[in-house]
Amino acid sequence: MKIVVSGAAGQLGAALVHQFSTRHDVVGFTRATLDVTDAARVGEEMSRIRPQVIVNAAAFTGVDLAEDRPVDALQANAFAVRSLARAAASHNATLVHYSTDFVFDGTAAAPYTEVDKPNPRSTYAASKLLGEWFASDAPRAYVLRVESLFGRAPGATSAKGTVEGILNGLKSGAVVRAIEDRTVSPSSVIDVAG
Repeated sequence: MKIVVSGAAGQLGAALVHQFSTRHDVVGFTRATLDVTDAARVGEEMSRIRPQVIVNAAAFTGVDLAEDRPVDALQANAFAVRSLARAAASHNATLVHYSTDFVFDGTAAAPYTEVDKPNPRSTYAASKLLGEWFASDAPRAYVLRVESLFGRAPGATSAKGTVEGILNGLKSGAVVRAIEDRTVSPSSVIDVAG
């Protein structure tokens, strides 16, 4: 099977490329090799490759930074997904798009499920929800909401995320800030890719 992974240099994207490469023909695009916010270029590359599956792990992940850069967040988290969904439709490909728990408002007393109504409360969250809606334009689309990713793919040079930030801070003797008003279920990128 021919699979395209966008965001291939990121924490999740690298794990996806590693996971799929053992059994499939994988083309991984990094920000340097394909700007997913360039709709024409996305269309050209997908026409050249003709994938059966497009996996989108590219994203503007700066939750707080999105408040200062809403256009960048919307470009990467919403309009790029629209371009990927259109490319998937053009080639009858399946689109797998990764989203976030931030599409919810965080007020539930129990874990969220697939049928819970989103209620984004930030620019980042709204941009990700819009991306989910655009993903559904593909003939077959799957939206997977993940949260608090940690770990790295074998061979990847670095990891990032909340867990990695805490570990690095503790190792360096820095003051470590922790979120205390959210309950999360951290997700290993290796498990998510699997």
